[in-house]
Amino acid sequence: MTLRLLAEVAWQPIGIAVAYGVWRALEREGTGRAGQVLGAAIAFVALAWLPVAAIDLAARTRHDARLTPNAVENAGAIHSKGLVHAITRLRTTIPAGDTYQLRAYSSRVSFWAYTSLLPRIAVGPAAGADWRIVWHRHPGGPAPPGATELAPGVWVAHRS
Repeated sequence: MTLRLLAEVAWQPIGIAVAYGVWRALEREGTGRAGQVLGAAIAFVALAWLPVAAIDLAARTRHDARLTPNAVENAGAIHSKGLVHAITRLRTTIPAGDTYQLRAYSSRVSFWAYTSLLPRIAVGPAAGADWRIVWHRHPGGPAPPGATELAPGVWVAHRS
């Protein structure tokens, strides 16, 4: 028997006792049957869920404590190995302190790039950036003028 199942089964009598207490308290206040049923059900479900939440929290904490520094740094790109690869290549290409302008296919990619490329400085499209990054959803298509493809669908060009 797993710890989770044992905790759920062992906790049920406590949930039933509290639900009964809520039932009786609502009965003394003159609440109707529907209110008593609803109140007791909410109390029971909330308490039944408590051990599951506590066990899940402990499991997540144990998992997170075992992450490597590299995994922690790239935690926002879970299931996106291409994103991590492209950002790594951009970090090595664009020197710290240089400015860049990013045109990406999604706000998720833009946010990840803006936070991951620090201390490089993101600027708007009207500003004169040192570097221009174009990020397509799918590889292929025409390359921006003077750009080099760092990863599939990720192009970078240095201002001449």
